[in-house]
Amino acid sequence: MFGFRRRDAVDKAALTEQLYGRNLELAVRNKMLSLLRRLGQLMLTEGSAKHLAEGISKELVAEFNFCLVGIALSTDPKDPLAWLHVAGVKEVGDVSGAFSGSAATLAPRARMANPCVKALTTNKSVVVSGAQGIFPPKFLSILAKSGSVIRTTLIFPFAVDEGSAGVLVVALRRGAKDLTRYEKETFQNLISLVTVGFQKTFLYEHLRDATAELHEANQKLVQLDAAKTEFLSIASHQLRTPLSIIRGYIAMMQENSYGKLSKAQIDVVGKVRTSAETLIELVNHLLNVSRIESGRITVTTEEVDLTKICVDVSSFLSLKAKEQKLDLECKAKKMPKVMGDPSKVKEVIMNLVENALKYTEAGSVTVNFFDEPKFVKVEVRDTGRGLTKDDLGKLFQKFSRGSASADNRVSGTGLGLYVCKRLVEAMGGEIWAESEGQGKGSVFAFRLKKAPVKNKAIKKVAR
Repeated sequence: MFGFRRRDAVDKAALTEQLYGRNLELAVRNKMLSLLRRLGQLMLTEGSAKHLAEGISKELVAEFNFCLVGIALSTDPKDPLAWLHVAGVKEVGDVSGAFSGSAATLAPRARMANPCVKALTTNKSVVVSGAQGIFPPKFLSILAKSGSVIRTTLIFPFAVDEGSAGVLVVALRRGAKDLTRYEKETFQNLISLVTVGFQKTFLYEHLRDATAELHEANQKLVQLDAAKTEFLSIASHQLRTPLSIIRGYIAMMQENSYGKLSKAQIDVVGKVRTSAETLIELVNHLLNVSRIESGRITVTTEEVDLTKICVDVSSFLSLKAKEQKLDLECKAKKMPKVMGDPSKVKEVIMNLVENALKYTEAGSVTVNFFDEPKFVKVEVRDTGRGLTKDDLGKLFQKFSRGSASADNRVSGTGLGLYVCKRLVEAMGGEIWAESEGQGKGSVFAFRLKKAPVKNKAIKKVAR
């Protein structure tokens, strides 16, 4: 009986010791995970390498009561290792002054005898007895006055990118063999975390510098673009007057105001007039573009009668359509009024119809209207050259022309549709193009919001 009781007591003691050991191990692991979590959070929030080094150094000194923890970094193989931050225990006091000025440099990366350089070169941790050759004399003097003695220095290398690398330096007042399992496991996990942290920080700094450079370049581009727009505006105004005068004299010559012209002269004058009108169109488009991009174009909002504008445009361009032997039809019908700027709406319709006439060699150009629930749609349909899918994707971009103009038989600026798009959008509408392909004609359409319906007054009859 007594023997059994003794065996039970031994088993309970062993079990208790085993449980104590496991609880201690769990406590150590939890402590390590807590530290790594804090360091991980620090690395996520810090945006500069210096602040990150400061946070890591202070956290490790506070957690382990190490004599000193420092981080040194070299951003180029030609540059020496330099201290980013060094933190010491309370007994040592503030050591930042001992690592400033010339003492901020730890060692050139070519000095292989230095333990920190050796750690970088071999990419392996290095254990050094004492602290000579690592810390500056001023710090060692401060250390001696505090009564502390560094018995061991641990050096852990880490790489940031191809040119940048650093070391984590830990000074102990005890031997390396005296490190607890918790401390050893922490160091094993810490170096990977430090590496990732500095890589993230350097990436952030590179992105920040690149963003600043891009911002500066963008500001210069904005200034250049504004200067370009101002130049276009001034140049266009200066060109507009002489071109108008040229067109006026050409018209007078065609009307025989200066005597009857021969057949050959009529042909030459006609070509001169076409060229003058092309230049005037270009100048007008450039003026519109400069006004739009500089924010100087004004768009009023009032009720607009689309059918009336369409009739006016058709009448104005009917002669041009006859000269090209094309049928121009405006299916004028009563439509609800829309909200927009009358002059801008007329400019858009004029541009779309002229564009359709320009790219149609035979057949017709038709303007039609569609009453939609909240909008009125204007559609300009032609039997011309049509558009490819690639054309449709870039048609309303500045200086973009369809593939049908590649043979240079049709002159144009590549600005008309861009101006139309900006004007329609400024009036709260949308514009688009459709085509089944080359040779199958095209449709250019836009829609504007309907004007609100005014409530008619209802007369009440007294009884």
